[in-house]
Amino acid sequence: MASNLTYFITGANRGLGKGFVTSLLKRPNINVIAAARDPAAAGVALNDLPEATLHLQKEFGITSIDVVIANAGVYYAAKHTLDNDLSAFRDHFNINTTGVVALFQGLAPLLKASKRGNPKFIALSSTLGSHSTQKGLAGLTIGPYGASKAALNWIIQKVHYEEPWLTTFVINPGYVMMDMFVSSTAELSLVPAAMDTIPVEVSVEGILGRIDSATREIGGTFQNYDGTALPW
Repeated sequence: MASNLTYFITGANRGLGKGFVTSLLKRPNINVIAAARDPAAAGVALNDLPEATLHLQKEFGITSIDVVIANAGVYYAAKHTLDNDLSAFRDHFNINTTGVVALFQGLAPLLKASKRGNPKFIALSSTLGSHSTQKGLAGLTIGPYGASKAALNWIIQKVHYEEPWLTTFVINPGYVMMDMFVSSTAELSLVPAAMDTIPVEVSVEGILGRIDSATREIGGTFQNYDGTALPW
C-alpha cells in the first residue's frame, strides 16, 4: 500500500497558506505539516531550521516529505528606492529570499527521502519580481518586495539546475483577495475592484493542480496559478 503524501506548508495560519491546508485536508491519504513563523523572530527561526527538522523526525516520526510549498512572505514599505530604509530591503530579502533558501536547506534531507519519488519544492513568487514588468510598474513603490522576489526566482531556477533529483519552480498566485493584498493595494493607492482579482480558493486550486501534475521537465520555470508561462 502506498504511503501517504506529505506536504510541508509555510505561512499556513492565514491567506493562501490556510487555503492550501484547508484544501489538502479534504483529500485522502495526505499528511500536512502546517508551519507559521513569528515575524519578530524571523532571524532566529532561520537559524533553528536544522533543529526543527530533527524535531519533526524525533517527535512526530516524520522521516520524509514529498512536497514543500514555500508560501510565507512579507510586503511593506511603499516608498521609492531613494527614500526606502535599507532595513526594509534586509527584511524583505531575509524572509522572501534567504528564508526560502534556509527552508530548502533544512528540508532537503526529508525531500530526498520521499517515498513517492519526484519530490517537489514550490516557491510562491510574484509578477512584481519579473524584470519584464519594470517599465509598466515604474510608478509602483515596490522596490524591496520586487527585488526580493526577483532574487527568489533566480535562486529557484539555480536550484533546478543544481539538483536533478528535485522538481522545483516558482509560481505567481495572482491578485488574490486576502489581507496582504488588500493592505498592499491600500499602500500603493490601488483599487482592488479595478484589478483582475480572484478568491483564495481559485488561486489555491490552480496552484495545487500545477503541483499535482508537475514533473522534472517543467522544473525551473516561472508559472501563473493557471499554468500560463510567465516572463522572468
